[in-house]
Amino acid sequence: MKYLMLFWVFFKVSIMTIGGGQAMIPFLIDELVSSNLMTLEAIYDFLSISELLPGPFATDIATFVGSNVGGVFGSIIAVLGMVLPSILGTIVITLLLKRILKKEVVEQLFAFLRPVVISLILMVGVIMIKDLFLVESSSYQDLIKVYPIILILYFGHRLIKKKEMSPLFLVLFSGVISLIVLI
Repeated sequence: MKYLMLFWVFFKVSIMTIGGGQAMIPFLIDELVSSNLMTLEAIYDFLSISELLPGPFATDIATFVGSNVGGVFGSIIAVLGMVLPSILGTIVITLLLKRILKKEVVEQLFAFLRPVVISLILMVGVIMIKDLFLVESSSYQDLIKVYPIILILYFGHRLIKKKEMSPLFLVLFSGVISLIVLI
């Protein structure tokens, strides 16, 4: 029964909270104390620890509380209760978007937005390259690092355009090249 209560508390908190982990603290405290799963002092201790850890606050606190209430299985149940509403929401939005994306107005909007987004991304790249060339402390070695970026952009764009390369592969390939160039 405590596992069901643990799941329900985190499920409810996740559904009712908009604005991230910090926004859920008052609701979470109220739910945990009123359901007699934890004392207020223990919750404050877990909140302090969760704030210090890297990663999403919501899953950190769910893991700690779940572990305290029901061990490893309690952690799994609490985290599942915390993330399930987001997963379900994503599925519903995806299904709705599939219907909406088929409408001609939306297709026209995305056709308009694609070049705008690409232009913004390219503009950032151009500004970064320009800044690298104009910085007085740039060495010859710094400038050499720009050429692989330009080649990846050029050939990657051509290969994706011809449908000979997956964009995912290009991102992974670019990451590997960047590591090689930076080392």
